[in-house]
Amino acid sequence: MLPHAFQRILKDHPNAMGLFEKASAPRAPGMSAVNQHYEVLSTAALKAKEFTTTSGKRLAIHSTDRVDFGIKFPRGHAQPKRHGTIEADTLVTRKMGMLEPDKYIGIDAKYRNTDKWRPLIGQPEYDIFSVKHLEEVRRQLDGIRNNLNNGTLHEFYYVTNVKFGDQFRGEVNKTNLQLVQSYIANHNDKFSSEQGIKELSYLHPKERTAIPEGRVEPKDLGNLNQYSKAVVAFAAKYEIKQVEMCEHVTYPET
Repeated sequence: MLPHAFQRILKDHPNAMGLFEKASAPRAPGMSAVNQHYEVLSTAALKAKEFTTTSGKRLAIHSTDRVDFGIKFPRGHAQPKRHGTIEADTLVTRKMGMLEPDKYIGIDAKYRNTDKWRPLIGQPEYDIFSVKHLEEVRRQLDGIRNNLNNGTLHEFYYVTNVKFGDQFRGEVNKTNLQLVQSYIANHNDKFSSEQGIKELSYLHPKERTAIPEGRVEPKDLGNLNQYSKAVVAFAAKYEIKQVEMCEHVTYPET
C-alpha cells in the first residue's frame, strides 16, 4: 500500500521537496525527510479522490498542483527561539491563472491506529488530541490563524483517518471564530475612516458585492462570541478563511 502511494505521488510530483530528502533550510528549518506514513497515505488519498470537509467544502490534490512535505511557516511576525514555526505536513501550491497569484494550501495529517483502539458502547468518541497536547494544538492554531490572516497561507486543512473529537473541534472552532472577528474588525475599520470609504468606492461592482454593506454589528450575527450557525453562514457568504477538518481520509479507500 505505501509503495503504491509513493508511486501515485511521484507520478505527478517527481520533484516534491521533503519526500525522500529534507527541504532546504530556508523553506523548512530544522526539518527531516518525511517519516510519518500517514502523511504520504493521506496525500495519495487526496490525489485519488475528492473528500468533503466537516463544513461541506471539497478537498483534493490535482495533478497540476505542486506538492511538498514538511514545509515550515513562521508562527507570527517575530521568530522566537522556541516554537517559532508551524509546519504543513503537505503543502499544496496551486496555480490560479496568469493574472492571479499562486494559492498555498496547508495540510496537517493526524493518524490514529484504529487496529489498537475500539470504543466501548456508550463511551465518547476518541479525541484525536489528548489533554496534555492541548497547549501545542493551541500554539499551532494560533500560527495557522496568523498565516491565514496575513496571506502566507490561503487554506488550511486537518485530515485524519478517523474522526476528530469534540475537544479538538472546539479548539478549531475557537480559531475560526477569531478569524471571523478579525475580518469584521478590519472591515469595520474601513467604514470608520474617509480613506477607507474612498478605497471601497474604487472597487469593481463584483468585488463590492463580495463584502458586507456598511459596518457589521455583533447583533447582526446574534452573538459574535459564539461560533454559531449565523457566524458560519457569514463566513461562507463572504469567503472568510477558516481552518477546515476532513475525516476518514484513507488510502486505498475503505
